[in-house]
Amino acid sequence: MIVREAKRQGVRNILVTHATNEYPGLSVEQVKEVAQLGAYSEFVWSGAQGAGLKTWIAAIRAAGPAWCVISSDLGQPNNPLYTDGLMELYKTLKDQGFTDAEIAQMSKTNPAKLLGLAP
Repeated sequence: MIVREAKRQGVRNILVTHATNEYPGLSVEQVKEVAQLGAYSEFVWSGAQGAGLKTWIAAIRAAGPAWCVISSDLGQPNNPLYTDGLMELYKTLKDQGFTDAEIAQMSKTNPAKLLGLAP
């Protein structure tokens, strides 16, 4: 509902952060709808995701890497460094069949587009 209204009001760069977390708690179909509306969904890694990983993978595939952003929520005391977490995330995505190009799109190209930077 918020993405539709933002688009109606002319907002061009929209990112739904923590898309499938408890809040906002989008379903796979809703993540796909967000992409169809021309907005990005962000998937924020904080370590092994268990059952949540299956939802992540399904949502990223439903929306397509062109409409997803991946990032890290690590680096706080008592958590791994964000760089280590990102490497774990990239390996996990590769193990799930995502290509280096798709991972680069989600981690570099799409965030650059959102910020108005050259990818």
